[in-house]
Amino acid sequence: MNSKDVKKLISYFDKSSIREFEFHEGDFDIYLSKNNEYGKKSKKSELPISLPNILANAGSVLNKGNDVATKQEESKVEEGYVVKSPIVGVVYLKPGPDSDVYVKVGDTVSEKTTVCIVEAMKMMNEVQAGKAGTITEILCHDEQVVGVGDPLFRIKE
Repeated sequence: MNSKDVKKLISYFDKSSIREFEFHEGDFDIYLSKNNEYGKKSKKSELPISLPNILANAGSVLNKGNDVATKQEESKVEEGYVVKSPIVGVVYLKPGPDSDVYVKVGDTVSEKTTVCIVEAMKMMNEVQAGKAGTITEILCHDEQVVGVGDPLFRIKE
């Protein structure tokens, strides 16, 4: 992806109603957020990736953030089954704005337990645990944009 493509992507994101966006292609990663607080990804990389930063230094900011995140991921190996996103979309951890979350850390789930919803093109797709066990980690946050195969939950059998 070249700098022209990055600027086009940022422009589309800026004009959309999406609050957060994450994109992976090969060794290129980008995370954009319109939220006042930085999301889980930018804390992980210890690099505040915001629209002004990316526009000013698209190549160097993105590569530096990717290097830091990769090193941290390599040093942290967790055990358990990982529930992954089956599609690209927006994750919802609860059925409605005023509802409780589907699951929380410490909850026991069966294979068929709904753990979240991923919305894609106005279609709500229920994501099931896939394995029976206990939720040990929530790897995403509500209304986060996810891609195919992105980790959502960790379950210990």
